[in-house]
Amino acid sequence: MKILFFGLSALVLLGGIYIYFKPNIHLVTGGIVPVYKSQSDAMKSPAPKPRLKLAPGQRVKVIKSIDVKHYQIYEVDAPNGEHGYVLDGDYRLER
Repeated sequence: MKILFFGLSALVLLGGIYIYFKPNIHLVTGGIVPVYKSQSDAMKSPAPKPRLKLAPGQRVKVIKSIDVKHYQIYEVDAPNGEHGYVLDGDYRLER
């Protein structure tokens, strides 16, 4: 019983350490990248006016990745403090 308790305690501890030190993913722009207000705005064609445009060399935190059939949309924490959605543009992802 003690072995099971210590095993579970270690597992919970390791899980907590992973969550605390989880690596952040950042989107780094290579050119101008539009950031849209919603996920559906990012997928519209023709695209609506973006909420903002990220300048070349800008680095923003990726909050989550959304898999939409043939597309990967990234929800990002924009520099103005709002969340936005990126689908197209010249960018790369970094840890």
